[in-house]
Order: sequence, then structure tokens, then C-alpha cells
Amino acid sequence: MGCWQSMKKERKPHMKKFFALCLSGVLLALSVIGVGATGEAPELVYDTYIYDNSDNPLLIPAAYQLEAVYTGASLGVGTFSDLSDLFYDGDGRLFLCDTRNNRVLVFSPQMELLHEISTFEQNGTTDAMDAPTGVFANDELILVCDSNNGRLLLFHKNDYSFYREIGEPEISILKERDGSYTYKPLKAVMDNAGRFYVIADGVNQGLVRLDQDGTFISFVGAPTVVPNAAEMIWRKFATKAQKDQMRQYIPTEYDSLWIDED
Repeated sequence: MGCWQSMKKERKPHMKKFFALCLSGVLLALSVIGVGATGEAPELVYDTYIYDNSDNPLLIPAAYQLEAVYTGASLGVGTFSDLSDLFYDGDGRLFLCDTRNNRVLVFSPQMELLHEISTFEQNGTTDAMDAPTGVFANDELILVCDSNNGRLLLFHKNDYSFYREIGEPEISILKERDGSYTYKPLKAVMDNAGRFYVIADGVNQGLVRLDQDGTFISFVGAPTVVPNAAEMIWRKFATKAQKDQMRQYIPTEYDSLWIDED
């Protein structure tokens, strides 16, 4: 059962990023343990801890206090199913990706449902999302990663009407590496110039950067790989069978991303 939890801090956070990241962590934790509540302040206590050098947990003072726990039922929107992303904008709106229900929900700061984005009109026909996994918004537009449909969707922020879609970009290096590659955008943001930065499933070259029309520009920020020196020496003397069993030094994929006003 998916849940969303609101929290209050002893001191007001200075960055929306910090606020959103903390909410994301709580959302994921509650989705895993399956806590249910009505939205009122529950009598639940969570330990706050870090790890020492021996990976033993050490209790530390809690920076946040539990204020409320929300479920889809308590919010009157049905049961959540795989909450995969959320975005809190400067206008006080909270966007939630209810992935397996194929919708994006928009709430007020009081957790009142403002709108549900699921089906929309495109070219005179009714279209629908399939497993949205990422949501972002600026002053004018809402950006949704329509993952299973392999596209980005843009909606007007003022009335939630459909604006346009950004389909699969032509990235030759991915086709050459694996002819069966399927493009699945997972998370995305948009900068002030209208360029898109996308985390795509199975892409470890970094973020996929697209121009305003969705044309591929380049990869950005591929994670650095540092090989183990001893293993590199061993590779020179190992047999092919032994090499096949060794770790491959390839970059890891990103989980999420953020962009600020600058």
C-alpha cells in the first residue's frame, strides 16, 4: 500500500530541494513498510540513526517529527499503487506520481485534491499515460515521464490541459550498442531555456540532454569509474573464463535529479 507522510521541522528548511528530498525518503519508507493512517497525527515513532565505521547503527537526535500519515483512501483518491515520484513547486502544489494507477495527482498544501492527470485529448483523440514515473513543474508547464509509452508529456500548469509530447530521441550510440534498446524516461527536469535533462532506464552514460524540440544533444555527467589496481593487474594474466567472472567497471545509473532557479 502506498502512503504519503507530511512532516514538520524544528527549524524551517531553506531550500525546496531539501524539503522535497526528505518527503521522498519518507514516502518511500512508508510505501515499503505499508503503514496506514487517516491523515491525523499518528502515535508512531521512528528512530533516526547513522552508521559508524563498522556499519553499526548509532541513534542521533531526530531532525524531523512525524506530523501526519496519508493514504489514498484517507485523501479520497482510492488506493495508491507504487508512488514513484513527487514534486513540490513554489506555488504550494504537490505533484504525486501514482505509477500503477497511471495518473499524476495534484494536491494543495492542505492535502486537498486539486486535479488528476490521467487521460487527455491529443489530435482529436483521447490518450492516456502508462506508468508515469517522474514529474516536474516550472512556472508555466508540468513535465511528466510517461515511462512505458517512451515519451515526455507537457501540460499547461494553469488549467492542466495537454500541451505537447516529446517522443523517443534518436541516439545512435544506444542503437549500436543494443539494437533492442527500449527508451524509457524515468525522471526529467527542464531548464530556463526549455532544454530537457532525462534519466532513462538502462542508460549509464549520464543524463540524456535534449533541446526544446526533443532532439538529442549529448549525455551529461557520466559517473566516474575508478578501477581496482590489483584487479587490473590480475586481468593481464587471467584466462578468458576468469575474466568473464570478474566485475565489469561500468558507470552506475542515476536515481533522481534536481535543477534550481539558476
